[in-house]
Amino acid sequence: MIVAFDGKPVKDSTDLPYMVGSTAVGKSVAVDLLRKGQKKTFQIKIGELKEEKEPEAVSEAKPRLGMTVEEITPEIMKNYRLSESSGLVVVDVENGSQQRKLD
Repeated sequence: MIVAFDGKPVKDSTDLPYMVGSTAVGKSVAVDLLRKGQKKTFQIKIGELKEEKEPEAVSEAKPRLGMTVEEITPEIMKNYRLSESSGLVVVDVENGSQQRKLD
């Protein structure tokens, strides 16, 4: 579970896509995780999501993640106050999917 991104606490899972989307491509940031009760910190470099020429076929063997993502549109960009105009944003999480609330 991600608990901090670039030195800022992630209070709710819905905050993370905005935080990542608002970070400049190429910037290195610290990401704090909780794994099995222990905090671990990783340095990551923000990359740019490249558009594919043809969408990949969805395999039934892949696990479902319990969420719905959509490509960023001008309307989504405005509603979520995003600074990036391309990429994906999580727009729905299925009831019953594993979810943890941060204190």
